[in-house]
Amino acid sequence: MRKNLLRLFCRVAISVNIWGCGFSDGSSVPEYKVPESAFDASRTPPAPNYSEAVNWAVLPGSGKGKPVDVVFFHPTSCFGDESWNQAMPDERNNHATMDSIKRQAGVFEGQSNVYAPFYRQVSLYVLKAREEDRNMALNVAYSDIERAFACYIENFNDGKPFILAGHSQGSNLLLWLLERRVLNDPELRKQLVAAYVVGWSLTVDDIKASPQLEICESFDEAVCIVSYNTQEKDPEVSIVRKNAIGVNPLLWNTSA
Repeated sequence: MRKNLLRLFCRVAISVNIWGCGFSDGSSVPEYKVPESAFDASRTPPAPNYSEAVNWAVLPGSGKGKPVDVVFFHPTSCFGDESWNQAMPDERNNHATMDSIKRQAGVFEGQSNVYAPFYRQVSLYVLKAREEDRNMALNVAYSDIERAFACYIENFNDGKPFILAGHSQGSNLLLWLLERRVLNDPELRKQLVAAYVVGWSLTVDDIKASPQLEICESFDEAVCIVSYNTQEKDPEVSIVRKNAIGVNPLLWNTSA
């Protein structure tokens, strides 16, 4: 069944060019700056409660009759203030977040039940921040992703197969979720169809460190990762990581 589902979603993804790469609005990197003060955990915005529907951008509600779920983690859409992590009221009112979810997660809507949580995303300017500050801010965002996924499994999944998908920052956090939670759990592995880690890099070093990460080598292979990334020539900031492995989204293998 999982292979049949993967074939379906491969066709869906290709027919609409998946959800694209680069930034969520297709533009170049906007002007941004690193916060003047170091990351301070005491100033982190309060964590969302995922038992409350307001903290989900998309919930299928009573229409969750499809045979498979998709859990989608949106890309960076916060560019404007000097906080390390976006507070949830701002996140919920961020039109760029909803636009990217509609355009990207929307490719799955006709075939699946889509779940997309809001989370305390890291602002784009942390790409230029000190590694220590950047990692602490990303850990805040990841803590939301893990709790949202746990809430989904406990309250919404009902034993169905699921696909995990993300873009950019959402894919960075999704890769951590795969490494730290999903692929180490035999029951979750049984339900996982595939993971779309798009707009971020799965590297040779990632696979060496976590052998449970397997790249998709054919369109009908299940429990594997589809990952690729594109960017303009000579970007100001590159998020393509060294020794990245790319799955060709047309041929569905790692050929060029």
